[in-house]
Amino acid sequence: GFGVSYPRPTWGNMLNGANNATIINTYWWQWLFTALFLAVTTICINIVGDALRDVMDPKSSVEK
Repeated sequence: GFGVSYPRPTWGNMLNGANNATIINTYWWQWLFTALFLAVTTICINIVGDALRDVMDPKSSVEK
């Protein structure tokens, strides 16, 4: 299928590897930093998208 082959680490594979309580409690660094980077990346993409929308269509912004 599509995607990265299994042995290569991806954010999804790293988060999927932390799917039981022992790993979550004992090896917390395997999922915490991955989840934080994924959240920060998602927020940054959202901010860039909002900025692009404002630049491309200035009439859509509501003036306060």
